[in-house]
Order: sequence, then structure tokens, then C-alpha cells
Amino acid sequence: MRKIVVLGIGLAVAMVLPASASAGVAYFADPYDTIQVSQGTTLGTAATIEARILFSSSIDRVGYIFCEWFDSYEDKTLRAGGGNPGTLHGYFFNLAGVYPSPSITMDTWHHLAIVLDNSAVRAYLDGTQVASQPTAGDVADWDGLPYIGAINRDYGNQQSFGGYLDWLRVSDVARYPNGTSFTPPSGQPANDANTQLLFYFDEAPGSTTAVDQSSYHRNGTLGVGFGEATSPEFTSVVAQGGVPSLAFAGVVVLGLALAAAGALTLAMRRV
Repeated sequence: MRKIVVLGIGLAVAMVLPASASAGVAYFADPYDTIQVSQGTTLGTAATIEARILFSSSIDRVGYIFCEWFDSYEDKTLRAGGGNPGTLHGYFFNLAGVYPSPSITMDTWHHLAIVLDNSAVRAYLDGTQVASQPTAGDVADWDGLPYIGAINRDYGNQQSFGGYLDWLRVSDVARYPNGTSFTPPSGQPANDANTQLLFYFDEAPGSTTAVDQSSYHRNGTLGVGFGEATSPEFTSVVAQGGVPSLAFAGVVVLGLALAAAGALTLAMRRV
């Protein structure tokens, strides 16, 4: 009987966890939720900033996803929000930016990318190019620390986006060619020679550190960097409507497990 109950619990858990997300995600609910990364990136003349993200309709906030900034010397930015129109902004200091407003469905996973090569800065939504701005030159690499989420810049605290991050990667190469569509990574992208930062957000709930999976190991610390900084939440539950509820998930798991165990018990008794 114990084996049957365990089997029922396992089936219930499998039904609760969303198939469209990885093992863990980071939930940015409060406007100043942030992760401060321990060291800056060096990108040179090419770059890709990309993330798999879900914008929550219960929050509906445009804000920073990634920003590495030093006043008057450095700015590497990915900023976005869901809606129709949505917001998808990318910028590299001393070069150019893109500021399209494509429709971005709330409560749905999306792939966003900002790409720089020797001819342009481009923005992509779910593998489709939505903006391009001609430019050429070297990214201004300076001493700013990267932030995932909110950041203090331009003499004030700037808000994070509202929702979930499945993974985030920063690379020193233009991963997606100009004018083309592509199929976004279906799972967590692997570390390679061009990866500068790579976060999977698979940490246990309550963790205060985010592990950088790149070869540089530039780990992040939650809720630090400026006075009002708060910590996003590591979780494995993304409930309907983009609202996480571990308590709700627990009730569902328990209910499904008990129902499965009860049904199997009755079946065995009848046999």
C-alpha cells in the first residue's frame, strides 16, 4: 500500500508542475526585486542578451530584465513588459538602441533577445526579428556590476519587470543572424566559449545566491546593491494567471494524491 500512495503522490506532482518551464524559475513580484552579479561582462564588438520570460498579468509592470551600467561609461540593457502593445527595449552605450512595441502575450513563456554585431543592434521576440538599428563599434565595457531585475541608475531606483525568469544568458557573440527567424532554445542553453553569464534559477526556495553556470562563475546575490533592494523568489510553481502559490500547489498535490490512493485502494479491495 505504501508504494501505491507514493506512486499517487508522484503522479500528482507531475500534474502540478508546468511542462513549459524548467525545474526552477525566479519570480520577480516586487518592483525592486533584484539580483546583483559579482562581476561585469566583457563583450567587445558583438553581444547577445537573451532570456526566457513570462510576464504576469497580476503585476503588469514594465521594467529591467538585465542591466550593466556605469554612469556615462557603460550601459548594456534589456528592458521589457507584456501587453498589446508590449515593450522590448535594448541598448548598448555609445552605439545604438532598439525600442519596438510588439504585442507580447501575458502569462505565456516568451524568448527575448537583443543582438549586436558589426552592422546593427536587433531585437527578437520568440525567434522573430522585430527591430533593427544600424550601428558599428565596440561595446563600452567598464566597471559596472550587472543586475538582473531592478537597478539603481540615473540617480534613482529603476523597477524590475513583473513575472518569471526561466533562464538568462549574456554572450560575447551575435547568436542570431540579421533578418532571419530562428527557433529559440527549447530548454536551458548550454555553456560555451562565448557565454559570459548564464543563470538557470534552479536554486532551492529561500536561497540568497544565484549560480552563474558560465565558466566565469560570476554568481549573483539576491536583494542587495541599493537601499530598497528586495529579493526575488526561487520557485518551481507557476500557477494559472502567472501567480505563484506554493500553498495552493500543496493542496492540489495532496488532494490528487489522496484521490489516487483512495481509488487504487478501492480497486484492490474489489479484487
